[in-house]
Amino acid sequence: MLESRERLGADIRSLLEILRELAKARYACLVEPDRLLFEAPGPQPELEPLRSLLATRRARLFELPALMGTDAGLEHDVFEGLEQEAFLLVVLNGRVALLLVCPDAQAAEERIARPLQTLVDRLLRFEPAYRGRGGLFMGSPRLDLVRVERAAAEDGSDDAEHP
Repeated sequence: MLESRERLGADIRSLLEILRELAKARYACLVEPDRLLFEAPGPQPELEPLRSLLATRRARLFELPALMGTDAGLEHDVFEGLEQEAFLLVVLNGRVALLLVCPDAQAAEERIARPLQTLVDRLLRFEPAYRGRGGLFMGSPRLDLVRVERAAAEDGSDDAEHP
């Protein structure tokens, strides 16, 4: 069954809001390296500093999965200036990313597992380029997950990033 792009977009918006609620996130967005696709909630004045900061670093989000576990990943903190936030980043086939700004990235990852699979399905139908080479389905989609926990340690140690 072929679904219209408008219908898929509506499904994606609904799923993004569901993921945001399940993750207890104050903000969720779907981005490509050069643009914001969807966000939840919509534009609000209190989110503008966060949205502006992320807009200038959007492309760098796609570098994080490859940098995890290397010293290079720690040199340039994509989330600098947002030290009080935790983040869950999910990159689909290196082409589109889900970012959740939440209090506990690990708990969010566990809570969103099932609806995330539905979101991936809708994204692959929404934009054939997300599928990979030539827009063809070539096996299972690759999901790279990055958790950034910002819990302040009592011993004063640095923030932790977890692949």
